[in-house]
Amino acid sequence: MEILVYAIVFSLILIVSNATNKLIPTLPLPLIQILLGIGIGFLLPNSEYHLDTELFLALVIGPLLFREAEEADITSILKHWRIIAFLIFPVIFISTLSLGWLAHLLWLGIPLAACMAVGAALGPTDLVAFASLSERFTFPKRISNILKGEGLLNDASGFGGLSCGSSCMDHWSLFLGPS
Repeated sequence: MEILVYAIVFSLILIVSNATNKLIPTLPLPLIQILLGIGIGFLLPNSEYHLDTELFLALVIGPLLFREAEEADITSILKHWRIIAFLIFPVIFISTLSLGWLAHLLWLGIPLAACMAVGAALGPTDLVAFASLSERFTFPKRISNILKGEGLLNDASGFGGLSCGSSCMDHWSLFLGPS
């Protein structure tokens, strides 16, 4: 019953955000959804609402990435694979390590593996955000294809880093210190 209530609230937030975006088209839809989510978070008591992260990944992030992957131009991704790979791997490693170390330095009580998992989740650029920007602005076709391919593979490698950090938290300790 509790999951049904959450699903209804989630659906209502999506409906309100889409209606607001139609009424005020200058506000980006993701920003409206974030603001509504923050508002709902302030209205609910802290201990009342808990969303399983695995459920969120499976029901929200997975379908978004699948839709973007379905619309991706595979031939252009393969055509520009060197540029995309050059953009992906340094960005993922640098952002994961820097955000992970920064989080660990700021909050010493949090294990390093957990901080690296957070760095991996926050590091990649968001393909959905680029899709939203490309509706408002025009980009050259080559740049658009490169950024779509980079965003899609960035999200996938960010999820890989998140899974790696979570596994380290559960089973191992990182070579840099105990987790």
